Amino acid sequence: MENTVIINSIGTANPSVSKLLADSFKMPQEFILKMLYNAPSVLFQKIDLDLAEKAASTLTKLGLDVQVTDEKEKLNLSKEQVEISIYFEDILRLPKVIHQLSEFLGCKPSESLNMLLAQPGIVLGGVSKATAIALQNRLDALVCYSNPRKDLFSIYISDEFPKSDLKRLTTKVKQPFENLVNGASVLKDLSFAESSSIWREHQSKKGIRVINQTHQLVTINLTSFDSKNAQHVSFLTEKIGMPSTILSDLKQHLPITLFDRISNKSAQKTIEDCKEIGLEISVENNFETTRKLVIDEIKDHAAVKEILAQFIDVNSFKENTTNWKSTTEIPDLIANYLYAQLVLLNCEPTLI
Repeated sequence: MENTVIINSIGTANPSVSKLLADSFKMPQEFILKMLYNAPSVLFQKIDLDLAEKAASTLTKLGLDVQVTDEKEKLNLSKEQVEISIYFEDILRLPKVIHQLSEFLGCKPSESLNMLLAQPGIVLGGVSKATAIALQNRLDALVCYSNPRKDLFSIYISDEFPKSDLKRLTTKVKQPFENLVNGASVLKDLSFAESSSIWREHQSKKGIRVINQTHQLVTINLTSFDSKNAQHVSFLTEKIGMPSTILSDLKQHLPITLFDRISNKSAQKTIEDCKEIGLEISVENNFETTRKLVIDEIKDHAAVKEILAQFIDVNSFKENTTNWKSTTEIPDLIANYLYAQLVLLNCEPTLI
């Protein structure tokens, strides 16, 4: 009986396995890599069971997720290509995630970091859902994936964008731009085709970005709640993890952040849950690509300087100062990573 060997997923294997497979099976390495990141893919067809099982055993030992099917089984290899972004529950895991992503993609850590810095952090495109799931299983961060052709997009326009082009653009599109507090504006809810058309026309100009709304980072803030409402209390204590003892004093500190810099896709369930029980929240879209860092109440100067030196020039950091402000813009992801470390030193950092 003829059999088929299918690669279901890259599993725990590293990209370097592609060279081994290419050499062993006399196939181009690029072809093997494409099969791995677009699994499920057929590697062998119409071979006898003994050979199929030996091949599957070898591939499994390399970390690949494989299966053997016979000619009686109907194959369903239909799949759609997705884009993958990464966001953090714990930003302090950034160095570890950089290393994990480098291993998964077979690239240098500096290349992985650059992928993460691109807002909103689309690290892979044109791969299968199986690859997204395999990546999630190997990262100390969260993965968001979607088919971009089914997504909605925003066009972000900063004050650097030519005013004449903006005027033509506003007359061309049907819906109005939304003005933001920083002088920028945004056009939301565009289809893949609409956003692609605008990008093709204006991509060479400064001050324009296309953002996939599924992957956009958002912050969810609690603005009001009823401490006598059992559903509100249950949500805040059980789903958010707030101690019940602080709820009575919480109102005077509102608004407070429930979730910070999470993907819009993952935020939707929380937003729906809050609406269902009448819990009042606000949702902020993160359009920032760079930030400036301000530090007050500096106590341990050596430790603060060491943290800053990981990513930025510390020549402006004076010894024995109690406050400091970055002189240059810092990538948003890096700024948040530094902020989290500084909080642990009992400083008072602020991102602006």
